[in-house]
Amino acid sequence: MSLDPRLNAIRGDLADNALRAKFAAPRYIEGRPARVAVGLTPVHHAPGPVAPIDTFYHFGEAVRVFDEIWDRLPPLTRCRQEECPILNAYVREAWIDDQVKFHNHKKEREGQARERLARAGAIVLPVTIAASVLHLFTALWNPAAATSHWIALLHESLDRGFAFIALLFPAIAASLAGMEAQREHLRLEKRSANMAPQLEQLNRQMASATDPERFESLLQQADEIMLRETQDWLMLMRYVEIKAS
Repeated sequence: MSLDPRLNAIRGDLADNALRAKFAAPRYIEGRPARVAVGLTPVHHAPGPVAPIDTFYHFGEAVRVFDEIWDRLPPLTRCRQEECPILNAYVREAWIDDQVKFHNHKKEREGQARERLARAGAIVLPVTIAASVLHLFTALWNPAAATSHWIALLHESLDRGFAFIALLFPAIAASLAGMEAQREHLRLEKRSANMAPQLEQLNRQMASATDPERFESLLQQADEIMLRETQDWLMLMRYVEIKAS
């Protein structure tokens, strides 16, 4: 029986442990649960970007990981004295500087989005209260029968309009609050506001590092900072998954 690689975790060198009786492979792996963290991820037929694409995974989609590139990388060896300055400059320019720019932009963007939602909510609340009071006033005000047709029409229009606003705007306020909570603008803003100074300080320390031991120690610190950010994302995705179920 032929198995579709788009639906089953099979490859020439490995396969899902659950498929032992259906597919022959040099090694079988249980796999671990994971979740796609980018918008659109191509799934290649074999390791490497030039391999044919079998399918695509989308952001938030639950998957199982059976093989990781980190498991095939050779161990990092100590850089030599003449190589460390070159590697130092490359790491700061291509990695840390780029991350600092990203988090500064992220902090500003999330802060602006949070402020827009907060301003909208601050407008909706007093308008709702005013509309409720005016609706009560129009309900108590009953034009006399001798009142002109235009005044009666105006009274009816105001009464319906204020009633509409008083009923609609609380729903809008709840939607705005839900949008702010779901998108977690404040959480993302604070995380980027915390990440950027750490990376900037690390960048300054790395710029003054001249010996391989100091450089590698700072490189390890940068890796730990990035790992903590990744763990934060994983915790967020787990929370969202629990809430959705």
